[in-house]
Amino acid sequence: MTQKRLAVRVMALFVLLLTAFTAPAAASAQEDEQCRAFAETDHQICGNFLEYWEANGGLEVFGLPVTDTFQELNWDTLTQYQVQYYERERFEYHPENEGTPYEILLGRLGVNVLEARGIDWTQLPKADPSEPYYMDVTGHAIAPEFWEYWSSHGLELGDEGISFRESLALFGYPITSPAMERNPDGDTVLTQWFERARFELHEDGTVLLGRLGAEMNTNDGQFAVRVQLEFDATLRKAMEDHQADGFLAGVWSPHVGDWLGTIGVADPITGMPYYLDTHHRIGSVNKTMTATLILQLVDEGQLSLDDTIDQWFDGVTYGDQITVRMLLNMTSGIGNFTLNPRWQEDFFANPERVFDPQEIVAYGIEMEPSFEPGAGWEYSNTNYVMLGLIVEAVTGQDIRDLYQERIFEPLGLDETTFPEPDDASLPEPYARGVTWQGLPPEIRDATNWNPSWAYAAGQMISTADDLRVWARALATGELVSEEMHAEQLTWVQVVPDVPEVGYGLGIVNDFGWLGHDGTVFGYDTVMLYRPDLDLSLVTLANSDIPTEELMWPAHSVAAGIMSIINREYPSEVVVQ
Repeated sequence: MTQKRLAVRVMALFVLLLTAFTAPAAASAQEDEQCRAFAETDHQICGNFLEYWEANGGLEVFGLPVTDTFQELNWDTLTQYQVQYYERERFEYHPENEGTPYEILLGRLGVNVLEARGIDWTQLPKADPSEPYYMDVTGHAIAPEFWEYWSSHGLELGDEGISFRESLALFGYPITSPAMERNPDGDTVLTQWFERARFELHEDGTVLLGRLGAEMNTNDGQFAVRVQLEFDATLRKAMEDHQADGFLAGVWSPHVGDWLGTIGVADPITGMPYYLDTHHRIGSVNKTMTATLILQLVDEGQLSLDDTIDQWFDGVTYGDQITVRMLLNMTSGIGNFTLNPRWQEDFFANPERVFDPQEIVAYGIEMEPSFEPGAGWEYSNTNYVMLGLIVEAVTGQDIRDLYQERIFEPLGLDETTFPEPDDASLPEPYARGVTWQGLPPEIRDATNWNPSWAYAAGQMISTADDLRVWARALATGELVSEEMHAEQLTWVQVVPDVPEVGYGLGIVNDFGWLGHDGTVFGYDTVMLYRPDLDLSLVTLANSDIPTEELMWPAHSVAAGIMSIINREYPSEVVVQ
């Protein structure tokens, strides 16, 4: 592994997510596909889904379509499929089964709806094996009242009449005993749940199927049930794909709902899970606060965005041309000190070492400039260490006190701290972090590695609850003037041919989501805000170990959740 590969994650290049942030387009009907429209729900069924719907019971069994077709992460298999929801079911297209009767499979909505209600059917009391229609696979018997309906309906698999396997394919096994339950319509009826259905016996003796597909799409001021389950699946998939002990993800919006999910543990030694107040190193999210201090000082007339940095730093190539603005938006061309082999050797030889900010700057400015000032864009941690020193030089105050007075206190960020240089601890409760970096490269506990090397570029500690507040305050310019906020949201394009991704003054615009990511040894954080939904998103992971495709843990979760939200609530994104 090369030295450059060793420390590349310290750069926290947010734009690695851009392809994942693009919502997968909803599958649309091709011109040559046959479609049937339903005015009752303003949706249509097309192509092979329509053929399947008509061949296997249509309106009586499946009901009307309640969504268009779209790509969804399956909660059981953690694989994406093209799906469509109906009042009573979900169709999944499985291309791996093309040409077989199993090309389209039905969702396990009975299991899913119970799961969404917090009910684990496997823990429910079982039936007596002597009961008629007992199924030993699940330990439940089909109620006599429901047997005729169950056995007289089935998928068309080519069997003579309606076979057991065809009924099983349509409804699945029973997963509860029959009981009187109140359905969503307010009727108390004899009810039994199956893997793919809910049977209800009404007063007139009619057996009706519950509208499980419609219930999965009910939101009532919150994200639809199916969306919340897909968020949960995103966490489970991240746990499966990454070497991390735990994750936390939260979404907050007064318009579309709140959701909070955790998986695994924040501290594998104590077994403590992630909580909203679990302290976590946030890496480059720190940059957003350093930039805010600079903008406040410009508002106050204490410095200008066009001031050149030669008045604060000697020996910087092009120092008389590089401006404060260029440091903020990463167009200075100054080398990223974390890619300097000399810094890597010094740090990895002693990760508990305390670094002085001026010493850190020296590692960066001794590197060859990447380009002339303003002639390109490149992420550089050195820029923000220099900005922190400028803040202290202009004000004559310790930057730690300025964060506290100007950001933490006004916003009530009581759990956010900028530790003393020689303090490598985290406040209780805290997550323990593991890293893949070091010499030689191997998995290590990096919880107490001293973060002083990151200074104003990434030394900060916070919690998901505080970041939720900060995401909105940052993106809306709460702590700066309208003029400075407009400057802040002036974007430099950072990816060729992708104008939707830009870097402003300490803030990223990634397809309309504003915020920043942050990775420091052992920890990965993403903090974002989508203005049109007044929606904050925070994801945390206690690992900086990427996949082979160089996707980092909290970034995977953020990308998955953003993709879901973009699909459910599309918006037109313009980057100026």
